[in-house]
Amino acid sequence: MHIMSEEEVMRDYISHYDRSASGYKILTGINRTGHPAAIIKSPDRRWMIMRESPYSGLPGIGGIIEEDVDFEWKTRQSGFRPMPEYAMRKMMAMVDEGSNPIEAARFIDALLAQEPKTFGELERIRPPAVLQGPIVHTYRPIESVIGGQLELGIKLDAELERLERQRGSYLG
Repeated sequence: MHIMSEEEVMRDYISHYDRSASGYKILTGINRTGHPAAIIKSPDRRWMIMRESPYSGLPGIGGIIEEDVDFEWKTRQSGFRPMPEYAMRKMMAMVDEGSNPIEAARFIDALLAQEPKTFGELERIRPPAVLQGPIVHTYRPIESVIGGQLELGIKLDAELERLERQRGSYLG
């Protein structure tokens, strides 16, 4: 296991996602030391990204999680879904009319019921907008939600601390 830049993690994730868009789950939150963290889980691979701060605008660090990560919620799989023109118009009308939030949630849920599309499929479809999600967020430390401490999380924490000491702050 090695530490990678956030960009490397995202390239690997996008490469896997574009082969098959099914079965992804995304969890965001903080780790046990308070750093913002995200875990992306596919049917055959898991990634973790960590940042020193959510406000820096700078990319973080991450890597591939070797151990199994279990966070199976009763939520739709995460992914990218085309949003047709009629859906855009309906959502704008719902906002303008001040529609009932429950009705809006049902409409969004219906859009999320579509199978996620790969980036290649979205390029061919060329929808006016793309709906991303769902992404689950937790306010508890990610380790407590997935049932344990991640070896990669420990290494990423240590690397963030090293970068902070080396530069005075990883934010530069």
